[in-house]
Amino acid sequence: MSTTYIGTQKSHVINNNSFVSIKTNQYNYSPLVKGSIAPVFNLLTQQVLTKYHIYGSLANEQVINLQDFLDYGKPLVIVFYSTSINTKPPVAELESLQADVDVMGGKLLVITNSHINAFRRALKQQEYSLTVYHDANNLLAEEFGLYDELNPLWHWVSGVENESMSLPAVYVVAPDREIVYRHVNYSLELFSGNSFANHFSVREMLTAVYQNSQKNIYNRLGKRIVS
Repeated sequence: MSTTYIGTQKSHVINNNSFVSIKTNQYNYSPLVKGSIAPVFNLLTQQVLTKYHIYGSLANEQVINLQDFLDYGKPLVIVFYSTSINTKPPVAELESLQADVDVMGGKLLVITNSHINAFRRALKQQEYSLTVYHDANNLLAEEFGLYDELNPLWHWVSGVENESMSLPAVYVVAPDREIVYRHVNYSLELFSGNSFANHFSVREMLTAVYQNSQKNIYNRLGKRIVS
């Protein structure tokens, strides 16, 4: 997608108040930052395309919330994927990313507001094991500050055909709901091309997953010894 910036771009500024979403000069959006507490969102299981990471009785629930994922004691990587109408969803790249996240002790959830049929076809054709949730009305993206119905991205960026497009982003949420890593891609090209590393630091994200996973293991062992 060819991207032409209409609005001014300035460096994102983060202050010491880690529990507040910081207003930025990037399209006047306010994505949650590292150190923020992730909102407790709900997922309707009928809108979950696959249930690879939904275990036991959760697979039979009609509604699953964020805490249900975090109760397993593993950091959750949330990928917000949104792009133009004609772009093929990068399921192979996401599957590879999921494998790396698994090795580091985390879990991955893909949230998208578009390409639901394309995702379904790709997942079935290759038997991918991704967990993909259809955020049809951008409710989750809005909770994370990645979407604003009154300030759509097409007001700022030419070439955006999807009027409900949200900012592409990657978050790592610890079991206590603290955001320990985040990357928001204001160029709207987070998943274009064959390499995630072209657009955000995969190594840095995986390091955050590993460190938080090890911290949780250490804490659980410590509690067992004390008890």
